[in-house]
Amino acid sequence: NDLVYLGNRDTINGAIKNWKERLITQDDKSLKLFAESLYQKLWFPVVEKLMGERVIIVPCGSLFYLNWETLPSNNDTGTFLIHEYNISYALSFNILFSDNNKTSQGDIIAVAPGFEEDIKQQYQTQLDSLTTPDEEFLLTVRQPWSLKLASHLEKEFTSTSYTGIKATEVNVKASIQEGSILYFGTHAIANATDPLRSKLVLAKEIGTQKEDGYLHAYELYGLPLQAELAVLNACESGLGNLQAGEGMISLAYSIHYAGCPSTIMSLWKVDEKISTQITKDFLNYLAEGYSKSEALRQAKLDYLNAAQPNTAAPFYWGGMVLMGEDGEVSFQHKNRDWYIYVGLTLIIILFLYFGRNRIKK
Repeated sequence: NDLVYLGNRDTINGAIKNWKERLITQDDKSLKLFAESLYQKLWFPVVEKLMGERVIIVPCGSLFYLNWETLPSNNDTGTFLIHEYNISYALSFNILFSDNNKTSQGDIIAVAPGFEEDIKQQYQTQLDSLTTPDEEFLLTVRQPWSLKLASHLEKEFTSTSYTGIKATEVNVKASIQEGSILYFGTHAIANATDPLRSKLVLAKEIGTQKEDGYLHAYELYGLPLQAELAVLNACESGLGNLQAGEGMISLAYSIHYAGCPSTIMSLWKVDEKISTQITKDFLNYLAEGYSKSEALRQAKLDYLNAAQPNTAAPFYWGGMVLMGEDGEVSFQHKNRDWYIYVGLTLIIILFLYFGRNRIKK
């Protein structure tokens, strides 16, 4: 193994901070300069040692905030590292090389509250005069694209969807332990000072409130998940608190600790329409037999190939990353079974038709 000195830690931390600030504010001109600087500091010193296009990064410190795919290629074509490399991430070397033979066969579990006005009104209507409304829930922004994706998954795959008022904490806790793929199209609230209190926002129960409507990181720790993959289409679901020896303690970390070996998570506030489109294409590629990393990369490249110049910046497509174990996930389109049944039915009809004519003759 080769060790390569990349430079002073404080200098690298400052460069990543500057890059992230320009990315979030979409200051494209300055972003390009800081991204090129990060390329020279972090990628160029090791590029000659890489063998092939598959790269797995085990980040530490501020490197958890960086998606290396978004760094520019070392050419003048305006392309990024994603065009040349298939990059994913692991929480630690122990996890990276651990044996995991999980091959669950459960449904896709899709959770998408949507936060339309009707579920907020139902929640408010059933409150009595002494109950203080949850303003954090009432101020959530609508997520129509997540609702559409959950509906698509239920039509295309063997899937169970919890949308709107059904996306309660009680329903989610009762079902996600059996799913093979978990999809959360919702809002996340990160808590940097107390990462175990970071949470996914769900729908409020109507009637007796058994739960508060928030799936906290500390609650995820206690759920024995069977899933091979969790997709968190929730802003900053990969962010939390950096702890020595543990890395980034976040919602994604909690899901891994609960038994799910890989997570698609977000490193910044993602655009809902774009992230759901990338997720939809990612799952389609996954169903075709692509590995998790290959499927996500191809979905992003498809987006980039079709994007307008103003939405091709890394801010729009680079927030989602794969953290954890790579590999294929076994599941199929519902439509494939439908075609089989229709084909067999047609064969039987034709057999009966020609058999009948033969008897008549």
